[in-house]
Amino acid sequence: MMILYDKKYFNILACCLIFFVSAAIFFSFRAQDESIWFSRWFSDKFYVLIICSIYLLGVAIINTYFNYFTFNRIGDRKKYLLCQLADQYLFAFILTNIIFICIILGSVLKFNEIRTAILDILSWYFKYLLGLILVTNLCVLFQKSRINILAKFSYLWTFLTISFELIAIVPKLKILYGIDIRIAFSWIFYQNAPVSFIVLSAMNALVIIYLILVDSRRDLFI
Repeated sequence: MMILYDKKYFNILACCLIFFVSAAIFFSFRAQDESIWFSRWFSDKFYVLIICSIYLLGVAIINTYFNYFTFNRIGDRKKYLLCQLADQYLFAFILTNIIFICIILGSVLKFNEIRTAILDILSWYFKYLLGLILVTNLCVLFQKSRINILAKFSYLWTFLTISFELIAIVPKLKILYGIDIRIAFSWIFYQNAPVSFIVLSAMNALVIIYLILVDSRRDLFI
């Protein structure tokens, strides 16, 4: 994986670590009990505005490595796509681990214990990870679009899509009409963890299959 061979990517991870440690310190001053502590981390607005923003910024930097020269070195379209996805998935995995290390250690240091069930924390871990993988897949899907405005501004469209669903559509429908609808990213916050895992995994698998199938019919660079 190419991310492991470039110092600037370690700088990205270091910045992410510093940011989330700082967030943990900030939350610790505002959390009187453990339930408030976890509610700060496991909220749709925090996921969209903080986690997804940082993740997409990191992905944008990582993608600067994938250019004509990298493609010529790899020499195969599907290998190029899989390398691109693998590096971004690795970043998603590392970022998720950084976040949850801060959550768990912060809880232990602040409250001297973790009263929340470990299985609940573990379920959030996998939902957040699958969510970031879905963010990656959606972003690459936009990049492969034949509509130039979607391809050129893929990171912006990805962020707007996530924000529109989690901050606008889903809450408004619930408030105005009492409809608890799940579209894509809202499955991250579905209470039934096994169903959430299945739906998120299925969506990721379908998008990956689609990307592999259409990759040979789409220009690599805009």
